Amino acid sequence: MTKHIRPLYIKAHLNGKPLSRVLIDNDSAVNVIPVRMLKSLGKNEEDLIPSEVSVAAFTGETTKTIGVFPADVTVGSMSSLCAFFVVNSSANFQALLGRDWIHANQCIPSSMHQLLLFWKEDDVEVVEADGQQFQTSASAVEARYYNGDYGPIKIRGNSKKENPLQKEKEVAATSIWKAHVQQVLDKLKEEEAWDTYGTEVVQEEEYEDDELQFDELLMAPSKMEDGQHEVQDPLEEINLGELENPKVVYVSKLLEEQLKQDLISMLKEYRDCFAWSYDDIPGLDRKLVEHRLPLKEGFKPFQQPSRCMSKEVELKVKEEVEKMLKAKFIKPIRYTEWLSNIVPVMKKNSKVRICIDFRDLNCATPKDVYVMPIPDMLIDSVARHELLSFMDGFSGYNQIKIAETDTHKTAFRFPGAVGTFEWLVMPFGLKNAGATYQRAMNSIFHDMIGHHIEVYR
Repeated sequence: MTKHIRPLYIKAHLNGKPLSRVLIDNDSAVNVIPVRMLKSLGKNEEDLIPSEVSVAAFTGETTKTIGVFPADVTVGSMSSLCAFFVVNSSANFQALLGRDWIHANQCIPSSMHQLLLFWKEDDVEVVEADGQQFQTSASAVEARYYNGDYGPIKIRGNSKKENPLQKEKEVAATSIWKAHVQQVLDKLKEEEAWDTYGTEVVQEEEYEDDELQFDELLMAPSKMEDGQHEVQDPLEEINLGELENPKVVYVSKLLEEQLKQDLISMLKEYRDCFAWSYDDIPGLDRKLVEHRLPLKEGFKPFQQPSRCMSKEVELKVKEEVEKMLKAKFIKPIRYTEWLSNIVPVMKKNSKVRICIDFRDLNCATPKDVYVMPIPDMLIDSVARHELLSFMDGFSGYNQIKIAETDTHKTAFRFPGAVGTFEWLVMPFGLKNAGATYQRAMNSIFHDMIGHHIEVYR
């Protein structure tokens, strides 16, 4: 039995453009494409057919489609015209082919065997999955569990006796499913269901360039998004600054006029307490909190192999690195034992945010057992209050400094000729970062928590 839980990704062509992360989903009734892919296909929202259709995710949450995008889809030697519903989604795929495409092309997908079977009269065409999506050098979330054609290969951490371990487990999944397909074809031949003579195994051509492309960037998690948050009330934008230097906040349009004016006056009076740029945040005192990175016994420093990016992605990442240097979040470093890679992700505003692949460092770091609040209980505690004011810490993690003796462990490399850097402040992705932030907030607001405010990282 194939020992993996990979979804079925294939390579395909949409209107002649090659796509490398196309998800085959038998649970989806329709074909879906994220709106971010329109630009790479040379289209925009004006080219779409209007649609009033809403699609539902597996959680039951519905999303209204932006429109319908017709496209010629080529998989293997099979080409057909498909209708894609365009949605504003943070999904990892570049396109999703559902039952509409699967049934129309008489296709049988198998995520277990990582292949597609096309029935073409008396012949069977086999299209292999795109194994490149599961290389450890890829930046996809699921890629952490896979390597090429094998099942789960790396297990890092501690054994039951708290001894460090690093095992490699290789399962030749490719040979298993190829043998299984041959058994299926032999069985069909024995039963004379149809003649399998001339059956052709079609393999999609491999891309020579393994660079991370701009349209392959994953969407950033919601907690990394800046700006307005979704709430039930309609919101009114209020500028606490000047026209040349806007400082925007949002208040509910449902507030009584007098209360709204009082609230705006109070916000303007205390606007120096808020931050709208990196220059506005001095950071928290080290005497109050700093993030430490102790190591478990037996773990050695680890340097990740270098990853490549296209020039387009590289320039976007360089812009973000320059911003962090200017804000003194990072500093250049020449000699380091630890070295991680940059993982760029796409924000909803189409800007690139930098994450760091700290998985190896996190494996070597013990867990902080600080008790975290339960979100459901926090929501219950504010349920019977008249007004709710939501404040989001501006780059909250970045206001906490890393212990000076541990900054070298956060070193990361820029893929071009810019160099290597280390973090001076706490970034996203570090183990125990949430616990460190929650501990700091609880220390600052300890006499107000439960009375006037609730805090959650």
